[in-house]
Amino acid sequence: MDIEKQTPLWRLWCIFFVYTASIALMVQLILLPKIFPAWHAGDGLLIGIDCYSFHNIAVDLAKKIHAQGWSAWELRPDGQASAGIAGAVYALTVPKPWIVIPINAALHATATLLLLRIVQIFLSNWRKALWCVLPFLLYPSAMTWYTQNHKDGYFILGSFMFIYGWILLAQPEAWRNVWWRLLTAVFSVLLGVVLVWIVRPYGVQMMQGVSVVLALLLTVFFVISGARGQIAWQKTIVEIFVAWAVVIVMMPLTEGGISAVVPASAHEKVSKSTFLWKESDVVPSFLENKFYALAEVRKGFNSTYPNAGSNIDINVSFHSVWEIIVYFPRAAEIAFLSPFPSQWFKHGTIPANTMMRRISAIEMVGVYLAFIFLPYAIWHWRRRIEIWLILSFCSGMMLIYAIGICNVGTLYRVRYGYLMTLVGIGVAGIFAAWEALRFSRKEQGAERDTEHVR
Repeated sequence: MDIEKQTPLWRLWCIFFVYTASIALMVQLILLPKIFPAWHAGDGLLIGIDCYSFHNIAVDLAKKIHAQGWSAWELRPDGQASAGIAGAVYALTVPKPWIVIPINAALHATATLLLLRIVQIFLSNWRKALWCVLPFLLYPSAMTWYTQNHKDGYFILGSFMFIYGWILLAQPEAWRNVWWRLLTAVFSVLLGVVLVWIVRPYGVQMMQGVSVVLALLLTVFFVISGARGQIAWQKTIVEIFVAWAVVIVMMPLTEGGISAVVPASAHEKVSKSTFLWKESDVVPSFLENKFYALAEVRKGFNSTYPNAGSNIDINVSFHSVWEIIVYFPRAAEIAFLSPFPSQWFKHGTIPANTMMRRISAIEMVGVYLAFIFLPYAIWHWRRRIEIWLILSFCSGMMLIYAIGICNVGTLYRVRYGYLMTLVGIGVAGIFAAWEALRFSRKEQGAERDTEHVR
């Protein structure tokens, strides 16, 4: 493909990797222990987040492996896959967080490169596309997982691979070898699903729900294209079959459901008898169960973390499908725009959290600026099915999280990949608007020159 030949993919990946690894080493070995010791939990890890407990779980697992052999290894000790992976690395090397920095850096670098490829669907110039992904690469909030031991690196890369695969499915004329394209697309989707399943199994069920919308969009797109003669009917049938097959293939990894997002102790505090859930006469039971699971998750967060410093709408709970639907506009506001300016300058429960609020304020200014041009980007590329796939996937995942999670700090982390994708599209909209303005001025100048000649 021409874009691939013109884009120095490996060189860019190496730059992303070296940058990420260097920042991680600086944070773990210099910034936290020597410059900000009040924020230091020990071993180069930040106080106030889960990374230190994950590190301790990994250390214990490495000791078990040394004592009992590799049969003692498990993927999710105490339910934490990042600790399981780190424990295996600790067992092979040394039980220090800095030893997993290459893994975290590779995850972040690969995710950045993949986001670049997604943006290049609209901006083929890789230098312009690079500007669009810099917020994802450089925002300091991302350091809470690539400089620490956390799940989000795996989760974000998995999400990007998932949507990139769906985008490939939507490009029947972009590749000469249709079967190689389909194979690459399906592999990308399924590998993304596996990465998400490893660290957040409930995320696969969320992705499957959103993928139904993606499959419907592709079905409509291919049917219209086939009716217009733009795509052969044989190819149309194959494309639609593959899209729905992907949705079905995800089913074995959807067990457990979204209710696994909160600790098991939270579920003990919530039951239908005490929850007073009002069943609907209109919504099918299988769909209502999904809504109920979201309501249960939110109630679990309310019960388990009632005093968290960044809670929002903590008193809101849901008792029917209709109540969740009514909450959609507010959930969208929180998903896309929080933390709000009124929260930027409040104090956190600890000094490190206070600093994170200040950092998020700067980041959100950039998000707001990019979102100004997001509507133009959507309008400009409205005839491209890819823009609707991206918008549906990112918005759907963010909306589900905003309904189930009433804590802005947690939401800020889990929505990062989806939000930064939309930010990247918004920045691409800036370039598109500038090019349109330049073209308009050039046309006006040509018209004036023509009038002058006459």
